[in-house]
Amino acid sequence: MGVMRAGGSTATGHASCDMPGRTPRNTPRSTGPGMANDTPHESPQQQSGGPPSTEALQAEKMRAMGTFAAHIAHDFNNVLTAILGQVGLLGEALAEGDLAQASGDLGNVEAAARRGAELVGKLMGFSRMQPLERVPLSAGDLVENAAPFLRVLLPPRVEVVTRVTEDCWIDADPVFVEHMLMNLASNARDAMPEGGQIRIEAGVVNLTESECRAQGWGTPGHFAVIRVDDTGPGIPAELVSKVLDPFFTTKPVGEGTGLGLSMVYGLMKQHGGWIHIDRTPEGGARFDLLFPRTERPAGEAGEEPSAEFPRGSGCIVVAEDDAMTRAALARVLKRSGYTVRTASDGLEALAILQHWPEVDLLVTDIAMPRLGGVALGKVLEKQGLRVPILFTSGLGREHAEVAQGLPADALFLAKPWTVAEILARVGEVMTGARGS
Repeated sequence: MGVMRAGGSTATGHASCDMPGRTPRNTPRSTGPGMANDTPHESPQQQSGGPPSTEALQAEKMRAMGTFAAHIAHDFNNVLTAILGQVGLLGEALAEGDLAQASGDLGNVEAAARRGAELVGKLMGFSRMQPLERVPLSAGDLVENAAPFLRVLLPPRVEVVTRVTEDCWIDADPVFVEHMLMNLASNARDAMPEGGQIRIEAGVVNLTESECRAQGWGTPGHFAVIRVDDTGPGIPAELVSKVLDPFFTTKPVGEGTGLGLSMVYGLMKQHGGWIHIDRTPEGGARFDLLFPRTERPAGEAGEEPSAEFPRGSGCIVVAEDDAMTRAALARVLKRSGYTVRTASDGLEALAILQHWPEVDLLVTDIAMPRLGGVALGKVLEKQGLRVPILFTSGLGREHAEVAQGLPADALFLAKPWTVAEILARVGEVMTGARGS
């Protein structure tokens, strides 16, 4: 296979493994990811050839979840520190009448809050039990963004180096790409107890028809590749065909489930790609994640959002149990021209709607005490009170549909929202309701 060199040139490598159970080629390696004399430990399921049990898969997920949560906690504390610091500076700037500095401080607070929202989104995505949510992504950005959280998770003796030889776009789920990189980096760390270097690189490889025939996998063409290699001892040739098998591990009993690499294999299969195992020129382990390429989304460079918030008119009921969120939303809507009444739960909102017939829209949180948003909608329907409803939740649409019974065709806006997002969504709903 044509593989990347420094500077973007290619060299011929030898595929040692792609699918679990393939016979390894004669590619000598020194030792495996554990100690030199590790003996592979097999579970009863592996010995019998059975599939991983639900309990084992959940154990691997919880182990990875703990590692991932540590990264999230570290980054979220940084976010909170940035917000608290900027708020303090903002207070000083306002006291001194320095509006320009205050405006800059507010921008920093907003940027930190958006970062916090991204972290929560990652945590929710990582914990979900659902199919991949693939979106167009820059392979180079994925690699560069992975470095900070890997440096947090890995000990100081392990250096993380990233490189983008040629950027390209892929359709991928960013949460699970990070999961795969975290898993490969963790294996590399374990293979280098005295320390070493992990290199993560994004580039492009070309698979020829003859290479695909010789390897027994792949289709000819150019593919995006995210490569992870290390300066450890490498994988023994006799183990290469087994490392992707469920439950296979060279670690002592209790220190590994043997599901990490098999989960990487499964995730790559869901992405329509392959995992290719080889060795570095120095003898370390090398994992290539090959993704089909996609087109860069139109307008990805982005346009500056308009500073003008849309204005409107009409009567809106806001049902939200969090007092700060309720007050903020009411203030935003009032400043944009709407008449607003607020309720702290579904029962209060129901009482308002029963005595305020001119309501044009109900904006309601889903999870509230006494009467939640979905249940409120059902009560309104039974009583013949027809009012458009925009549901909001901090747990995402899928959770709302599964746990709260949110209808699939319901109008929904996930928290956290920005002022521009909530006003745009409210404007769309109001315009649609008046046009129907």
